[in-house]
Amino acid sequence: MRTHCLLLLGLPLAGCASTKVRPTTDDADFMLLQENGRVRISSTSSAVQTRIIQQNQVGDTLLVTYRKGAFINRFAAQAHSIVQPGEQAKYVRCANRQFRVVKTGSGVALGQLP
Repeated sequence: MRTHCLLLLGLPLAGCASTKVRPTTDDADFMLLQENGRVRISSTSSAVQTRIIQQNQVGDTLLVTYRKGAFINRFAAQAHSIVQPGEQAKYVRCANRQFRVVKTGSGVALGQLP
């Protein structure tokens, strides 16, 4: 019975291990990977996984909200970490940074704005 009680106490802590990062929130571990015409959100820490939970276009800007943490499934994180700007998106805002969308022959690339 003690083992079950200890496991139940640990469940609420698992939710605290991940953080929601809004488009206007700073993230020191934020990193963009650009590969094969696709842009993927990642982290500078190999232990931290990222997963996009929301992409909303407001005007010509795509706002990206993601969750980062150690307990996010690695395979699900890879599948759900691709930034997908629409045809009308000129900018992407993520982790309190703004990027310009550049169309390439194989897809898109993002260039950071000052």
